[in-house]
Amino acid sequence: MLVIFIARAFFQLPQKAEQFLRSLHQIPNTMQRPTLLIVLIVIFTFPLWIGLGAGLIGMIAGLFAGLVGLIIGLIGAIIGIFAALFDALFGWDLSDHHYTLGSTYMNGYVWFALLLVIAFIITRKNKNRA
Repeated sequence: MLVIFIARAFFQLPQKAEQFLRSLHQIPNTMQRPTLLIVLIVIFTFPLWIGLGAGLIGMIAGLFAGLVGLIIGLIGAIIGIFAALFDALFGWDLSDHHYTLGSTYMNGYVWFALLLVIAFIITRKNKNRA
């Protein structure tokens, strides 16, 4: 039903426009017809101008906010990479405050100590051979 109504309105549009233009001929000469036409165009298209202007402002604000978000996200990713490295090396994960019992996690100090012990053993064996 709505489709039929819209179709009828669409097909009657040229007739309505023709009636409107014929009615312009009945306007007194004190008001110029082109001036009236320009005023009518401005009145009918003013909401369109407001909408386009608001859309343009919104698009610019959205692009600017997206750019700021991209920059902040990259900074956060870089900080996250460094934080993950320090967490893996030294066990600086502060999210659980290390209150877990039975954890087999060894932080970087333990791994570094094991690496030093292995290095000393290897160098001691090399000194004994020489």
